[in-house]
Amino acid sequence: MTTLIERQAAKSNDANVLYFWFDKVPVLDSLVVVPALTVSMISGSGLAIARYGGLNVAPPHVDAIFWTLIAFMTWWASTDLTTQGTALRAVEDMYERAESGEKDLVTPAEVSDRHFSNVVSCFFILLLYSM
Repeated sequence: MTTLIERQAAKSNDANVLYFWFDKVPVLDSLVVVPALTVSMISGSGLAIARYGGLNVAPPHVDAIFWTLIAFMTWWASTDLTTQGTALRAVEDMYERAESGEKDLVTPAEVSDRHFSNVVSCFFILLLYSM
């Protein structure tokens, strides 16, 4: 959902919408996504140990899920987290120009370029659910 919402926010060319999105969503990510991923990894590892005696002897799909979560976390941290700050700064600049009365503002490239990263993240989610 956040991929779709961020894409719509980017297409809006509205400094207020973009500022809200890039100011609030990273906080939500740190309060929801990171803890949820951490709990999933810990509980999944615990279940693999309890049911199979460890990840190394668990069925292949359990191991695949674990490594897919690691890959997803790495992708998210390297492409999403690293671009949030630059996107926010670009949006803040856009917001300041809008506040000063500038018209016909265009969504910064730093925001639009994040769409590819978000779509790849969606494929990770689909892959995890398919496993």
